[in-house]
Amino acid sequence: MTKFFGGIWHYIKSSFFLILFFIVMAIAEFPLLLAEGDENFPAVMSDFQAFQAMVVTTILVSLFFVIRYRKQLEKCNPNSFNQSVMSQKKKIIFTAIMLVVYFSTDIIFQGFLPMESPENQVLIETSFKAIPLTISLMTCIFAPITEEFLFRGFFFNYFFNHNKRWCNWLVVAVSGLVFGLMHEAALTPALLIYASSGWVLGATYMYTKDLRCSMFIHFVGNTVATMAMFFTL
Repeated sequence: MTKFFGGIWHYIKSSFFLILFFIVMAIAEFPLLLAEGDENFPAVMSDFQAFQAMVVTTILVSLFFVIRYRKQLEKCNPNSFNQSVMSQKKKIIFTAIMLVVYFSTDIIFQGFLPMESPENQVLIETSFKAIPLTISLMTCIFAPITEEFLFRGFFFNYFFNHNKRWCNWLVVAVSGLVFGLMHEAALTPALLIYASSGWVLGATYMYTKDLRCSMFIHFVGNTVATMAMFFTL
């Protein structure tokens, strides 16, 4: 009975921390809102000012997440995350393969599934026209770092934290689905695209045990998408 309630309390604390981290990430994006503005709330910062503020918040949030991530791994790390369990050469090769899979699944799904532009993508593209510098920083740097810590680093270590094959597959599947739902909250083909990206990133993290590998794939994917928006301005 004590073990049962201890497990319940663990998941309650884990959920609290994840909610806290999401709040921290949302607060860090506040300069973006101040620069973009809308009909009822005019912009009070220029794109360059918001860019500078986002640089500061990106550094602070990244440091906070790194500290929390390392503390969690020191406390409980049955899957040996952030440890040298694989050679750098194997990590690079596997990451390169998963990067190809990342883009391939995106191309295949967009080519065969009928869909409109996801609401999340439309919002980014609209904001990009108003504040391209700030949006570029958010999509290319801020998002890959914070989202990998949240959906891979923290999620994998706060939930399903057991060194069992079924559990490893489950956490990759669930975290990818949650990642997809955070970007597309409706049952549409776009959800499948976002979720598949999450599954690729999750599998990369689980196999390499190195969050930098999934961050790199996320960075490349978002940077390519951002560059495409520059060409459509």
